[in-house]
Amino acid sequence: MINNVLANYGGSTHVSFIWGHSAIKDYVQELHNNGELSCLIGDSGYPLQPFLMIPFQNPLEDNPQHRFNFAHIRARNCVERCIGILKIRFRCLLRERFLRYAPNFVYNLIEACVNLHNLCLKEGVTLLNELVEDPIDFDVPPPVNQPKQLAVLGLQL
Repeated sequence: MINNVLANYGGSTHVSFIWGHSAIKDYVQELHNNGELSCLIGDSGYPLQPFLMIPFQNPLEDNPQHRFNFAHIRARNCVERCIGILKIRFRCLLRERFLRYAPNFVYNLIEACVNLHNLCLKEGVTLLNELVEDPIDFDVPPPVNQPKQLAVLGLQL
């Protein structure tokens, strides 16, 4: 399940900037300060904070820092798998990394995909690739510019 989405920044925005301006950071920091949360883990793009552990930079092999990084990567792997499943389930998220849609639409599209993903998990809906012997490689159609066609999705422009 995906519990928090912050999709209102462009893809070239650094994660440390997004993290620094997110309400979730303040929330997690408050939980940590009240003793209700030990810490979160993030990749090396995030800043090291008392409530946010990141991997060590270039640790020597076979020392405690290297072993920590190995455990850290394994723990973060579940997040990477979740994002991978989200992209498999909603292939519109696999396309080019440049913005082909209006920013508000992209924000709504990502939120809709995450909400539908969580609903699929809750209801036990399997991935399409799990239902067929030979996975189908769907091609996502080009962007739709007519608002009437987009209204079917329940998204606002």
